[in-house]
Amino acid sequence: IRLLVDSASDILQNNAENIYVVPLSINILGNDYLDGVEINNDDFYAKLTSGKVYSKTAAPSPDAYIKIFEEVKAKGDKLVCLLLSSGVSGTYQSACIAKDVVGYDKIYVVDTLTGSYGVKLLSIEAQRMISNGATCEEIVEKMHELKKRVKVFLSVDTLDYLNRGGRLDKKSAIIGNIAKVKPIIYVSPEGKVEMYSKTIGLYF
Repeated sequence: IRLLVDSASDILQNNAENIYVVPLSINILGNDYLDGVEINNDDFYAKLTSGKVYSKTAAPSPDAYIKIFEEVKAKGDKLVCLLLSSGVSGTYQSACIAKDVVGYDKIYVVDTLTGSYGVKLLSIEAQRMISNGATCEEIVEKMHELKKRVKVFLSVDTLDYLNRGGRLDKKSAIIGNIAKVKPIIYVSPEGKVEMYSKTIGLYF
């Protein structure tokens, strides 16, 4: 049994044992980069903070999955895919399309309804279950159970990037930065990124 995740899981391909990592695409100033392959986190943040740079991400195409799925089918392996929430990305849909194209029933595609470290936590548990001899069906059932209990919260140090991405108007961003307002964002049970609360300053 193999696992597959996308790069939004924060799992790096060269550090992942027995896991396929499918990269999302990041567009910066008209140039596309494969996440974790053609650009790493340090380079991304360096570009982002160097000036008025706006970045966009794109889900992997079905072709990115088809290549891996055909390899798995040819080897007769089984594959469990733990993917970024369908509420924020087309990643899950692309994988489902690829599975239909390949026509192999030993591929299991799971919409985790979470992202980032939430997917990473699920993959760690899935790896543990594989080591203990669990079946794909048991792993998938457990993932659907656990994803309801995974909660991902985050805060941002500046509102500038929310403004650049169109999620916050410029006036609100300026006022919020002056007042040192820090939004707390979370992934909702429906798998969407939503506002949880606001704080003044950062508290740890």
